[in-house]
Amino acid sequence: MKSNIKDSINQITVLKEKKEYYGYIEIPKLKLKKPIIPYYDKKLLDKNFVCIYFSTNFLEKKVGNTLLVGHNNKGLFEKLYQLDKNDKVIIYVGDKKYIYRFFEKKEVVYNKYKYLYEKKNHLISLITCTKNKNKRLIVTLKEEI
Repeated sequence: MKSNIKDSINQITVLKEKKEYYGYIEIPKLKLKKPIIPYYDKKLLDKNFVCIYFSTNFLEKKVGNTLLVGHNNKGLFEKLYQLDKNDKVIIYVGDKKYIYRFFEKKEVVYNKYKYLYEKKNHLISLITCTKNKNKRLIVTLKEEI
């Protein structure tokens, strides 16, 4: 099932009315725009939402990393592997817009996220499954200054 911007806007509108979402993520290269749920919820994740899995600093301009998770199918993070140098990701919260740029991409063993505890930068990491059920693709983004 392919997702499109109109469906995503409808999801955002419904969530906005219920005040259940934090903001939304846009990845122009992938033509993706999805709501961000401010906590991890498997049921919402399965309904094609992006969830905050862990955060030490989300949008507080502090050193640390925020992990956003989404499935690699259903029009969500299925093409995340295509992100590369200079690609941007935009996070919208209220009337604010935060721009992040591709920093690095790697596959890691599932639940081995220790290296994601950042001590020097303000980062966001996008995480999704891979074809190997024991690994996850992680695309890390650095805030554009």
